[in-house]
Amino acid sequence: MSSINSLILNISLSSFINIKTILAATILLSAWLTWKVLKRSGKNERTGCITFGYFFLIFFTVTSLSVGGIVFLGKSVYNYFTSPKYTATVIDHEVYEQEESYQSNGRTRYRTVTMYRPKVKFTDNNHDTIEIYNDVSSGEPRAIGSTINIGYRKGQSMAEEFSLTKLFLMCGLSVMMLILGYIVVAAIQYASGRNMKKTMNFGSKLLLQFLVPLGMIAMFSMLSFALYQYFTGQKPDMPLWAVILCSFFAFVLLLSTIGYIKILRDKKS
Repeated sequence: MSSINSLILNISLSSFINIKTILAATILLSAWLTWKVLKRSGKNERTGCITFGYFFLIFFTVTSLSVGGIVFLGKSVYNYFTSPKYTATVIDHEVYEQEESYQSNGRTRYRTVTMYRPKVKFTDNNHDTIEIYNDVSSGEPRAIGSTINIGYRKGQSMAEEFSLTKLFLMCGLSVMMLILGYIVVAAIQYASGRNMKKTMNFGSKLLLQFLVPLGMIAMFSMLSFALYQYFTGQKPDMPLWAVILCSFFAFVLLLSTIGYIKILRDKKS
């Protein structure tokens, strides 16, 4: 027992040290970027604490989001491919409330939303019956008795759901990490005094030839998925006007995406 406790303590200390190391490296990188970028732009001689702090905050935010997002995405992808997969049955829900913001008449307002986290039951590879909460909550409760595809490794506090919705979220996070990663790399190159022509050309191609069509395809996929849920009875309470709007915009996006990709193909040829 003492050896197990010692192992757990060592793992916890190691994780804490790694977090501290990453945080320290992020702070140093952000400070270096701020100093070098201001120096190259000719503002270093007249830079005050407020200007330096403003740029430092921008670089620290972008770098932190990049590192944190990459770690989270890497962990999610790793769990997706390595976690034992099961088909679990919904047996109950955890009901809780959370506050979310929205815009109304140019002002930020807040409202309380009721969320439902399903509790699932399944039998693992050791023939043990597991009852555990899922890691994905929603505004509508899952039907009791319905099934969910999950990943679960012994010791996890929650089961990890493998669904199309989560796959969309992971794809969206991947695009976000690509954009943030490009910004960090471009900032490092600029701070290092390198020529930015190739980097800017790459950014232009990344935006026009990859991110724009990818965003159009993602929007079309989300609208199509909403329609699929409606017509298969998974979301029967969807208003008729919403169905009409989703159908219209999905059709427009489909034609726009085909046309945009055709334009890109014609330019290459």
